[in-house]
Amino acid sequence: MIQYKLKINNIVGNQCNIDDAIHFSATKKVEERTWLIQRPDFCGQFYEYRNHFFDIMNHKIRYDYDCCLETIHSGTSFVAFETILKGNVKRIRNGQAKEWLKGDSNIVLASDYNNENNFFRKGDVFEMFSFVVSPIFLLDLVNKYPDIFEPYYLKMKQENLFFMSENNIRLTSTLQKTIHEIMHSKLMGNYSDIYVESKILECITSFLVLSVNNNKKDDNIKYSLAIRDKMYHAKNILDTEFVSPPTLHNLALQVGTNECTLKSAFKYFFNQTVFSYIYDLRMSLAIKYLLETNKTISEIANLIGYEYQSHFCTAFKRKYSVSPLEYRNQIKNC
Repeated sequence: MIQYKLKINNIVGNQCNIDDAIHFSATKKVEERTWLIQRPDFCGQFYEYRNHFFDIMNHKIRYDYDCCLETIHSGTSFVAFETILKGNVKRIRNGQAKEWLKGDSNIVLASDYNNENNFFRKGDVFEMFSFVVSPIFLLDLVNKYPDIFEPYYLKMKQENLFFMSENNIRLTSTLQKTIHEIMHSKLMGNYSDIYVESKILECITSFLVLSVNNNKKDDNIKYSLAIRDKMYHAKNILDTEFVSPPTLHNLALQVGTNECTLKSAFKYFFNQTVFSYIYDLRMSLAIKYLLETNKTISEIANLIGYEYQSHFCTAFKRKYSVSPLEYRNQIKNC
């Protein structure tokens, strides 16, 4: 069982008990459910989609005050990929504190896991995507790829909590695309189980490669906290001005640095260039409009910053190998 406790000013408000959280379907059928923690100053929505091998979750939280959401586990063991899609959070798990920012991701391995505290800042909106792999699936990975997974498995048995990467890994366009495909895997109908398994393996593999590359970064390349803050400022500007983004020169001026530092530091912190970040952002929004609205292809092109529909279609096909219309029709016909 998992117990959620909402605390505002150290006073416990709502409390929610989930008897079978971080469990897996006992049958081969897919199970879905949503549960809420709701009050005037706080709203938490927790969505879960699971089968025999995976438990896929999406948490959305809105809060009007500084607050803490305490999660109490009863000696749970699990392996989970986690990433922050919106907002920031300070997480204290089994006494270990870690700041998570939007775009951070990691794989956590826990044995006899008991509790965590998530601290949210006033007025923020938070969203987290995660998936947990079953013990059966984990052992299968260990048996198939012992050189890669056995060291993690043995360490998991010795320590009650650790992360595959010492530092959180920033989401890349590849990881973002894979996460999007996992989140929409149920649309694949009868093929959803095999599809989601392939995408979860792809996500774990991509993360491991990024983790190794991150550890090999040139130790001579060091950026100050001031430069890091400027890069996050630049990213925030792009998030709001992606339709007509500033030039590299103007973006550098806006955040108080030079063009050379902007290009190198942005890639260092986000594992992609400024231009590839804008491209990925536009494409992810295009997917959202295609799936969640009835807007025409031309309307979507204008909304995400393409003056000509043909330019948008070319860019979309370069990323997804199909045209926007073909993508929409394929998903709707699943």
